[in-house]
Amino acid sequence: MTNDLSDKSKDLLAGKDNIVGDLSGVFVVLLGILFVALALGPWLYLPLDYISIILIIAEITLFIIYAFPPFRLKEKGILGLVADALYAHVIPAILASWTFFLVGGKKYEYMIPFLISLSAWQLVCGIRNILSHQLKDYENDIKSNMTTYIVKRGVNGMENKMNRIFIPLEITLFLVFILFIQIEVTYILPVLFIYWLIALNRFSKKVGDKSQPLSKHRTNILDEIYVQWLPFILITGGIFIDMEVRYIILGHILLFMKFPYDILRKVKNKIG
Repeated sequence: MTNDLSDKSKDLLAGKDNIVGDLSGVFVVLLGILFVALALGPWLYLPLDYISIILIIAEITLFIIYAFPPFRLKEKGILGLVADALYAHVIPAILASWTFFLVGGKKYEYMIPFLISLSAWQLVCGIRNILSHQLKDYENDIKSNMTTYIVKRGVNGMENKMNRIFIPLEITLFLVFILFIQIEVTYILPVLFIYWLIALNRFSKKVGDKSQPLSKHRTNILDEIYVQWLPFILITGGIFIDMEVRYIILGHILLFMKFPYDILRKVKNKIG
């Protein structure tokens, strides 16, 4: 919402959709209050300490200085990439991990190296994500006079950098992070290895699709692992500890996984 609010006039120039474009100022203020309440509400129940408070303040601050003048980090080159990766990936991941660390009574002995590996992976993942987004929006950003990192540097060579630098580095850091998970969840590496083989087989079939750049196919597979399958694998393993986890699995499938909707779409097409 803050991004679209700050980009309202520029999106109008580019003919882009803007979620706040047709909303009144009063309604936008009410939405902002609602979102802040939803963001802070869980800590009426969850444990909170000074580190949690610093992270929450940093998150909200980044939302503001990323989008709005006089800082508007969004148009400050590499600073914009890092700021986006911090508020969209790194800080939420650290805050979630720290909260469960507090829930567990601070008993996890590898917490500091775990947070370092998590932060490094999520930082590179976040930068890769925002670069992909800026590449996709390049033409619109040119029309609206937006000076993002990609607009300043140009698209030439960026696809090569994504494939040769960012994606291999991201995979390496992800594997380092998974080693920490492996200490606690011994089945995670073998299961991920099997899934990786399946994903690579699917990837090899999609490479022939020239409608999307190679980096897009690769990032789609990575995001699918992070958002859909890694949580699913971990939650499913929790059944051996507590059967109540089955409700969480169902929620995860309905909210985040594509395959049930793909099946429904195929059934609908056959019936139709």
